Amino acid sequence: MKKFIYTLMFLSGITIGVNAQTKKDSKPVASPKSGAVAKPAEKPAEKPKAAAPAESNSLTAGTPDKGKLTEEDIARIWSEYATPGIYHEQLASMVGSWNETVKIYPAPGAEPMVNKAICTVEMIFEGRYQQAQHKGDFNGVAFEGTSLVGYDNTLGKFFSTWIDNMGTGIIYTVGTYDEKSGKTTYLGEQVDPVTKKVMKIREVNYQNDKGDHIMETYTTLAAGREYLSMEITMVRIK
Repeated sequence: MKKFIYTLMFLSGITIGVNAQTKKDSKPVASPKSGAVAKPAEKPAEKPKAAAPAESNSLTAGTPDKGKLTEEDIARIWSEYATPGIYHEQLASMVGSWNETVKIYPAPGAEPMVNKAICTVEMIFEGRYQQAQHKGDFNGVAFEGTSLVGYDNTLGKFFSTWIDNMGTGIIYTVGTYDEKSGKTTYLGEQVDPVTKKVMKIREVNYQNDKGDHIMETYTTLAAGREYLSMEITMVRIK
């Protein structure tokens, strides 16, 4: 279950601040005897400092040295990376067809615009990724979008991509699942084609007591205020 008609969230404004830095120029020193300008005293040459240790990349920090791994270790690591697990089973549980009710809130407190769509979900690449096809209309205009969702075993994160026929770009978000609430929260950005500014988005996915899937999308306005801009309710057909 993924993002639908994100282009409509471009109704929100964005303001990006830029901080500038200035440098002070050094001035020559006047000679106390003649008043002439004298060159600053030369400092003795400093001994070269030892190079600081390179900062480790967050993705490689704590990673065993490949030279210390056996071929069996490397084969096991790649096997674990490539093997679908419980979170891929969670994605597979949505395989089938769904009726979608899409509510778009153009501004905080505004009445939503309501549209209908149908979503068809399947697993591809032997259960490693969830692909969903969304078809419907928005105020009489035909709409079609495709999402691809997966779980990266190495990073321990969900990820999602989204493309549709209402634009020429792509949206990428990264998600974290919360065991207690049963909700997956995705964070990402998209560019407003009107202002050319980057807009932050937050998406929350969960299942209600009826077994329906809910997706809430929150948009951050220029003033930094976040509000619910879209809500999709998916009810299983089969």
